[in-house]
Amino acid sequence: MRARKSDKGSALILAVVITVIVAGMSGSYLTLSISKKNAAFSEVEREKAFYAAEAAIAQAKYELTSNRDYDTPGLGAVTLNTLANTQVSVTVDTTGLTGNLKRLTAIASFGPTNKRTDRSIEEVVDKPVITTSAFGMAAVISRDPVDFGGTNNVDGRDWDINGTTVVANGTDGVVSGGTISVGGSAGIGGNGQVPPASGAAPGTLDPSHDWAADGYDNDHDGTVDQPGEQFPTDPDQALGLPNGTLKQAAQATGTYFTSQVAYTAALTLNGGNMPGGKIVYLDFAPSPPLEIGTTMNNQPSILVVHNAASNAIAKNVHGQFKGLMMADKVEHVNAGTKILGMVQAWGQFGNLFGNGTSDILFSSAVLANLPSVSPSNTFIRRSFREVVR
Repeated sequence: MRARKSDKGSALILAVVITVIVAGMSGSYLTLSISKKNAAFSEVEREKAFYAAEAAIAQAKYELTSNRDYDTPGLGAVTLNTLANTQVSVTVDTTGLTGNLKRLTAIASFGPTNKRTDRSIEEVVDKPVITTSAFGMAAVISRDPVDFGGTNNVDGRDWDINGTTVVANGTDGVVSGGTISVGGSAGIGGNGQVPPASGAAPGTLDPSHDWAADGYDNDHDGTVDQPGEQFPTDPDQALGLPNGTLKQAAQATGTYFTSQVAYTAALTLNGGNMPGGKIVYLDFAPSPPLEIGTTMNNQPSILVVHNAASNAIAKNVHGQFKGLMMADKVEHVNAGTKILGMVQAWGQFGNLFGNGTSDILFSSAVLANLPSVSPSNTFIRRSFREVVR
């Protein structure tokens, strides 16, 4: 049967309609595909920008930890433009923050100039610190016997942070794990009693001290007065710090010394004075006389005279010092010397005071203001957020 012309026309119209529909669907699909491709590309760009910002933050923390500025815009401030189509910058500020807290803000741009993708992240970092505290049981504490001589004063009364006024009765003059001998014109005071012209005021000496029955956790193992408790074995343990903490703290501030030449040069650069508010660590046996400062340091410091062999001797100590002095051994404190705070030693003292008038004055205010230390110099994350731009 021959098809009618009207049927042929209908078929043609239907074919055209179907073609149009298919073409429209194809166009829509193509548009959708392009849109998804662009979205995916944009997301990849955003991720690249984010990772670039994180890399810059990591670089900033490395600079802070190593205390070294590698790219010159400032310690912790970073500029990275070495990656293709990438620009990253990190700024540092401490607005509204305390202690070692620092705010690092990274802004990263990725992509060609006319199609930049920006991401910004903010991280607050911190270098944890431990507050140091010394047992204020005496002006002088020794693990071994002590022998005093010369015209010297050891005063356990509590002096103010400037060493000008007695503010409380204080504590013992001397505590020792062995005998305590007082000869010559040495005078020992404490517990509210003025050092006499010679000898020790009653109740100011504590010889053969029982470290296991004094109310202190001397070895910082978490238990007070356990049977057999002994005097701490080294300066770190004496302050309840992880092994090596004092050395690391001194290294971080440039006050760690392994030779007499380096130590002497540092004092000279500081006007002949001990750096204030620092851990000063002498990891060698100093040559006498041990100079500790021409005038008193303004902020209390911790002076450590200790080496791996535990034979670093602070001998013929001369000058003025405010803080806690910790030494493997002390022999002679020379005329004109004044130490405000406390002296602690491991080896036997020689003649602690043997060369003229000098003073060791106990001060709880000094011990309460010793510099804090960090168990490591690493800056760690405290908070993190993305900044909407």
